[in-house]
Amino acid sequence: MKDPRYPYALDIGTEVCGYRILEVLGAGGFGITYKAFNDVTHKTVAIKEFYVRDLASRSGSTVLVDTAISEGTYEYALQKFQDEAKAVVNRLSHPYVVKGENFLRWNNTCYLVMEYVEGVTLEQWLIGHAEPPDEAGLRPLFEKIFDAVDHVHDADTMHRDLTPRNIMVRPNGDPLLIDFGAAGQGLDRERSAKTVAQMRYAPPEQADIDLPARHGRYTDIYSLGAVLYRAVTGAPPVASVNRIMRMGRGGGSGDPYLPVAEAVADPGRYSVAFLNGIDQALRIDERERPQSIAALREALGWAREPVVTM
Repeated sequence: MKDPRYPYALDIGTEVCGYRILEVLGAGGFGITYKAFNDVTHKTVAIKEFYVRDLASRSGSTVLVDTAISEGTYEYALQKFQDEAKAVVNRLSHPYVVKGENFLRWNNTCYLVMEYVEGVTLEQWLIGHAEPPDEAGLRPLFEKIFDAVDHVHDADTMHRDLTPRNIMVRPNGDPLLIDFGAAGQGLDRERSAKTVAQMRYAPPEQADIDLPARHGRYTDIYSLGAVLYRAVTGAPPVASVNRIMRMGRGGGSGDPYLPVAEAVADPGRYSVAFLNGIDQALRIDERERPQSIAALREALGWAREPVVTM
Protein backbone atom coordinates (compact mmCIF):
# COMPACT_ATOMS: atom_id res chain seq x y z
CA MET A 1 0.00 0.00 0.00
CA LYS A 2 1.34 3.42 -0.97
CA ASP A 3 1.32 6.44 1.31
CA PRO A 4 -0.43 9.00 -0.94
CA ARG A 5 1.72 11.78 0.50
CA TYR A 6 4.91 10.03 -0.62
CA PRO A 7 4.20 8.04 -3.81
CA TYR A 8 7.95 7.53 -4.38
CA ALA A 9 8.48 5.85 -0.97
CA LEU A 10 8.50 2.14 -0.22
CA ASP A 11 5.08 0.57 0.18
CA ILE A 12 3.67 0.25 3.67
CA GLY A 13 4.31 -3.36 4.75
CA THR A 14 7.62 -3.68 2.87
CA GLU A 15 10.30 -5.50 4.89
CA VAL A 16 13.68 -3.78 5.27
CA CYS A 17 16.51 -4.99 7.49
CA GLY A 18 14.12 -7.38 9.22
CA TYR A 19 11.67 -4.59 9.96
CA ARG A 20 8.22 -4.03 8.46
CA ILE A 21 7.48 -0.49 7.24
CA LEU A 22 4.56 0.98 9.20
CA GLU A 23 4.48 4.53 7.91
CA VAL A 24 6.50 7.25 6.23
CA LEU A 25 7.68 9.80 8.79
CA GLY A 26 9.06 12.30 6.32
CA ALA A 27 11.19 12.87 3.25
CA GLY A 28 13.78 15.32 1.95
CA GLY A 29 15.77 15.72 -1.23
CA PHE A 30 18.21 12.94 -0.35
CA GLY A 31 16.33 10.54 1.90
CA ILE A 32 13.09 9.06 3.19
CA THR A 33 12.52 8.19 6.84
CA TYR A 34 10.16 5.41 7.88
CA LYS A 35 8.71 4.07 11.10
CA ALA A 36 9.19 0.30 11.14
CA PHE A 37 8.54 -2.66 13.44
CA ASN A 38 10.24 -6.01 14.02
CA ASP A 39 7.62 -8.72 14.48
CA VAL A 40 10.09 -11.00 16.31
CA THR A 41 11.68 -8.56 18.78
CA HIS A 42 8.61 -6.29 18.94
CA LYS A 43 10.90 -3.27 18.57
CA THR A 44 9.97 -0.08 16.76
CA VAL A 45 12.71 1.84 14.92
CA ALA A 46 13.17 4.65 12.43
CA ILE A 47 14.83 3.76 9.12
CA LYS A 48 16.33 6.34 6.81
CA GLU A 49 16.67 5.30 3.18
CA PHE A 50 19.04 7.06 0.78
CA TYR A 51 16.78 8.12 -2.07
CA VAL A 52 17.35 11.07 -4.41
CA ARG A 53 13.81 11.94 -5.27
CA ASP A 54 14.27 13.70 -8.61
CA LEU A 55 17.00 11.36 -9.88
CA ALA A 56 15.65 7.95 -8.88
CA SER A 57 12.76 5.57 -9.39
CA ARG A 58 11.92 2.05 -8.25
CA SER A 59 11.54 -1.43 -9.62
CA GLY A 60 9.83 -3.09 -6.70
CA SER A 61 12.06 -2.20 -3.73
CA THR A 62 15.21 -1.72 -5.85
CA VAL A 63 16.29 1.86 -6.50
CA LEU A 64 16.97 2.74 -10.14
CA VAL A 65 19.14 5.75 -10.93
CA ASP A 66 18.32 8.16 -13.74
CA THR A 67 20.73 7.87 -16.66
CA ALA A 68 21.37 11.63 -16.30
CA ILE A 69 23.68 10.83 -13.38
CA SER A 70 26.74 8.65 -13.77
CA GLU A 71 27.10 5.39 -11.90
CA GLY A 72 30.31 6.65 -10.30
CA THR A 73 28.68 9.84 -9.04
CA TYR A 74 25.77 7.94 -7.52
CA GLU A 75 28.13 5.46 -5.89
CA TYR A 76 30.12 8.34 -4.41
CA ALA A 77 26.97 9.92 -2.98
CA LEU A 78 25.84 6.55 -1.64
CA GLN A 79 29.24 6.13 0.03
CA LYS A 80 28.81 9.53 1.67
CA PHE A 81 25.48 8.40 3.08
CA GLN A 82 27.07 5.18 4.32
CA ASP A 83 29.86 7.19 5.95
CA GLU A 84 27.19 9.23 7.73
CA ALA A 85 25.49 6.01 8.84
CA LYS A 86 28.79 4.65 10.18
CA ALA A 87 29.36 7.85 12.14
CA VAL A 88 25.90 7.74 13.68
CA VAL A 89 26.25 4.06 14.59
CA ASN A 90 29.89 3.93 15.68
CA ARG A 91 31.14 7.39 16.67
CA LEU A 92 28.20 9.36 18.01
CA SER A 93 26.88 8.62 21.47
CA HIS A 94 25.08 11.50 23.10
CA PRO A 95 21.68 11.84 24.82
CA TYR A 96 20.64 14.55 22.35
CA VAL A 97 21.84 12.84 19.16
CA VAL A 98 19.77 10.09 17.55
CA LYS A 99 21.13 6.61 18.32
CA GLY A 100 22.11 4.57 15.28
CA GLU A 101 21.69 0.80 15.53
CA ASN A 102 22.76 -0.57 12.16
CA PHE A 103 23.10 0.18 8.47
CA LEU A 104 22.73 -1.99 5.39
CA ARG A 105 23.58 -1.72 1.68
CA TRP A 106 20.68 -3.30 -0.18
CA ASN A 107 18.35 -2.63 -3.13
CA ASN A 108 21.02 -0.40 -4.76
CA THR A 109 20.81 1.98 -1.81
CA CYS A 110 21.62 2.19 1.91
CA TYR A 111 19.43 2.08 5.01
CA LEU A 112 20.28 3.54 8.42
CA VAL A 113 18.39 1.95 11.32
CA MET A 114 17.93 4.31 14.28
CA GLU A 115 16.05 4.54 17.53
CA TYR A 116 12.45 5.66 17.15
CA VAL A 117 11.67 8.67 19.32
CA GLU A 118 8.27 10.09 20.16
CA GLY A 119 7.96 13.84 19.95
CA VAL A 120 7.49 16.74 17.58
CA THR A 121 9.90 18.61 15.37
CA LEU A 122 11.28 21.91 16.62
CA GLU A 123 9.25 23.54 13.84
CA GLN A 124 6.05 22.02 15.26
CA TRP A 125 7.13 22.97 18.78
CA LEU A 126 7.59 26.59 17.74
CA ILE A 127 4.29 26.67 15.86
CA GLY A 128 2.62 25.44 19.05
CA HIS A 129 3.55 28.67 20.85
CA ALA A 130 1.18 31.60 20.67
CA GLU A 131 4.21 33.89 20.30
CA PRO A 132 7.93 33.27 19.83
CA PRO A 133 9.54 32.08 23.09
CA ASP A 134 11.66 34.62 24.92
CA GLU A 135 15.38 34.12 25.55
CA ALA A 136 14.81 32.51 28.95
CA GLY A 137 12.39 30.06 27.34
CA LEU A 138 14.76 29.15 24.51
CA ARG A 139 18.02 28.87 26.38
CA PRO A 140 17.49 25.54 28.23
CA LEU A 141 16.51 23.83 24.97
CA PHE A 142 19.26 25.37 22.83
CA GLU A 143 21.97 24.76 25.42
CA LYS A 144 21.25 21.04 24.93
CA ILE A 145 21.18 21.43 21.15
CA PHE A 146 24.57 23.15 21.36
CA ASP A 147 25.91 20.29 23.50
CA ALA A 148 24.77 17.82 20.85
CA VAL A 149 26.35 19.74 17.96
CA ASP A 150 29.56 20.14 19.96
CA HIS A 151 29.67 16.35 20.41
CA VAL A 152 29.20 15.87 16.66
CA HIS A 153 32.05 18.29 15.95
CA ASP A 154 34.31 16.60 18.50
CA ALA A 155 33.74 13.36 16.59
CA ASP A 156 35.27 15.04 13.51
CA THR A 157 32.01 15.25 11.61
CA MET A 158 29.33 17.85 10.93
CA HIS A 159 25.58 17.80 10.75
CA ARG A 160 25.23 19.91 7.58
CA ASP A 161 21.44 20.04 7.72
CA LEU A 162 20.44 21.77 10.95
CA THR A 163 16.89 23.01 10.49
CA PRO A 164 13.82 23.11 12.75
CA ARG A 165 12.58 20.00 10.94
CA ASN A 166 15.74 18.03 11.74
CA ILE A 167 15.62 18.69 15.48
CA MET A 168 13.08 16.76 17.52
CA VAL A 169 11.64 17.86 20.87
CA ARG A 170 10.71 14.91 23.08
CA PRO A 171 7.70 14.91 25.42
CA ASN A 172 10.04 15.69 28.34
CA GLY A 173 11.37 18.77 26.53
CA ASP A 174 14.77 17.36 25.55
CA PRO A 175 15.94 17.89 21.96
CA LEU A 176 17.32 15.28 19.58
CA LEU A 177 19.39 15.89 16.45
CA ILE A 178 18.24 13.72 13.55
CA ASP A 179 18.71 13.41 9.79
CA PHE A 180 22.32 14.38 9.11
CA GLY A 181 23.03 15.91 5.69
CA ALA A 182 26.19 14.21 4.43
CA ALA A 183 24.47 12.49 1.50
CA GLY A 184 23.88 15.72 -0.38
CA GLN A 185 27.61 16.38 -0.74
CA GLY A 186 28.26 13.50 -3.06
CA LEU A 187 25.78 14.09 -5.84
CA ASP A 188 26.19 15.92 -9.11
CA ARG A 189 27.55 19.27 -7.98
CA GLU A 190 25.14 21.43 -9.95
CA ARG A 191 22.12 19.51 -8.70
CA SER A 192 23.33 19.55 -5.10
CA ALA A 193 23.96 23.28 -5.22
CA LYS A 194 20.48 24.00 -6.52
CA THR A 195 18.95 21.91 -3.75
CA VAL A 196 20.90 23.60 -0.97
CA ALA A 197 20.30 27.02 -2.48
CA GLN A 198 16.61 26.62 -1.71
CA MET A 199 17.31 26.05 1.97
CA ARG A 200 17.08 29.18 4.07
CA TYR A 201 19.08 27.55 6.87
CA ALA A 202 22.14 26.77 4.74
CA PRO A 203 25.25 28.99 4.62
CA PRO A 204 26.62 30.10 1.26
CA GLU A 205 29.53 27.66 1.27
CA GLN A 206 27.06 24.77 1.05
CA ALA A 207 25.79 26.12 -2.26
CA ASP A 208 29.23 27.08 -3.61
CA ILE A 209 29.95 24.52 -6.32
CA ASP A 210 33.46 25.88 -6.76
CA LEU A 211 34.64 25.77 -3.16
CA PRO A 212 33.16 22.68 -1.45
CA ALA A 213 36.26 22.40 0.77
CA ARG A 214 35.18 25.54 2.64
CA HIS A 215 32.86 23.54 4.92
CA GLY A 216 33.78 23.65 8.60
CA ARG A 217 32.28 23.91 12.05
CA TYR A 218 31.22 27.45 11.16
CA THR A 219 28.95 25.86 8.54
CA ASP A 220 26.79 24.34 11.29
CA ILE A 221 27.14 27.58 13.28
CA TYR A 222 25.42 29.50 10.47
CA SER A 223 22.55 27.00 10.45
CA LEU A 224 22.17 27.25 14.23
CA GLY A 225 21.99 31.02 13.86
CA ALA A 226 19.26 30.61 11.25
CA VAL A 227 17.32 28.24 13.52
CA LEU A 228 17.55 30.78 16.37
CA TYR A 229 16.44 33.53 13.95
CA ARG A 230 13.38 31.44 13.07
CA ALA A 231 12.70 30.78 16.76
CA VAL A 232 12.59 34.44 17.76
CA THR A 233 11.12 36.06 14.64
CA GLY A 234 8.74 33.37 13.40
CA ALA A 235 10.48 33.01 10.01
CA PRO A 236 13.93 31.99 8.78
CA PRO A 237 16.31 34.62 7.40
CA VAL A 238 16.57 35.37 3.70
CA ALA A 239 18.48 32.60 1.89
CA SER A 240 22.24 33.11 1.90
CA VAL A 241 22.52 32.64 -1.86
CA ASN A 242 19.97 35.40 -2.39
CA ARG A 243 22.01 37.62 -0.09
CA ILE A 244 25.13 37.00 -2.15
CA MET A 245 23.31 37.75 -5.40
CA ARG A 246 22.22 41.10 -3.99
CA MET A 247 25.59 42.02 -2.47
CA GLY A 248 27.61 43.71 -5.13
CA ARG A 249 27.71 41.00 -7.80
CA GLY A 250 27.17 42.98 -11.00
CA GLY A 251 26.20 46.10 -9.06
CA GLY A 252 24.02 44.68 -6.34
CA SER A 253 21.76 46.60 -3.99
CA GLY A 254 23.28 45.47 -0.69
CA ASP A 255 22.64 42.67 1.76
CA PRO A 256 18.87 42.13 2.15
CA TYR A 257 19.40 40.46 5.54
CA LEU A 258 17.23 42.07 8.23
CA PRO A 259 19.07 42.18 11.57
CA VAL A 260 17.26 40.11 14.14
CA ALA A 261 16.70 43.08 16.47
CA GLU A 262 14.61 44.67 13.69
CA ALA A 263 12.82 41.44 12.82
CA VAL A 264 11.57 40.48 16.31
CA ALA A 265 8.22 41.81 17.48
CA ASP A 266 9.55 42.78 20.93
CA PRO A 267 13.35 43.15 21.21
CA GLY A 268 13.00 43.79 24.94
CA ARG A 269 12.40 40.06 25.51
CA TYR A 270 15.98 39.32 24.45
CA SER A 271 19.38 40.55 25.57
CA VAL A 272 21.43 42.72 23.22
CA ALA A 273 24.24 40.14 23.25
CA PHE A 274 21.82 37.36 22.27
CA LEU A 275 20.45 39.26 19.29
CA ASN A 276 23.89 40.41 18.18
CA GLY A 277 25.20 36.84 18.51
CA ILE A 278 22.53 35.56 16.12
CA ASP A 279 23.52 38.21 13.58
CA GLN A 280 27.19 37.25 13.96
CA ALA A 281 26.41 33.56 13.37
CA LEU A 282 24.66 34.56 10.14
CA ARG A 283 27.59 36.43 8.60
CA ILE A 284 28.16 35.58 4.95
CA ASP A 285 31.93 35.44 5.40
CA GLU A 286 32.58 32.27 7.41
CA ARG A 287 35.69 33.85 8.96
CA GLU A 288 33.48 36.42 10.70
CA ARG A 289 31.24 33.82 12.37
CA PRO A 290 31.91 32.11 15.70
CA GLN A 291 34.25 29.24 14.86
CA SER A 292 33.01 26.78 17.49
CA ILE A 293 30.07 26.11 19.79
CA ALA A 294 32.05 27.65 22.66
CA ALA A 295 32.56 30.81 20.59
CA LEU A 296 28.86 30.86 19.67
CA ARG A 297 27.91 30.69 23.34
CA GLU A 298 30.29 33.56 24.02
CA ALA A 299 28.78 35.62 21.19
CA LEU A 300 25.25 35.04 22.51
CA GLY A 301 26.23 36.01 26.03
CA TRP A 302 25.62 32.46 27.20
CA ALA A 303 29.15 31.64 28.30
CA ARG A 304 28.33 32.60 31.87
CA GLU A 305 25.97 30.66 34.15
CA PRO A 306 22.27 31.20 33.36
CA VAL A 307 20.54 33.90 35.41
CA VAL A 308 17.94 32.29 37.69
CA THR A 309 14.64 34.17 37.68
CA MET A 310 11.96 33.85 40.32
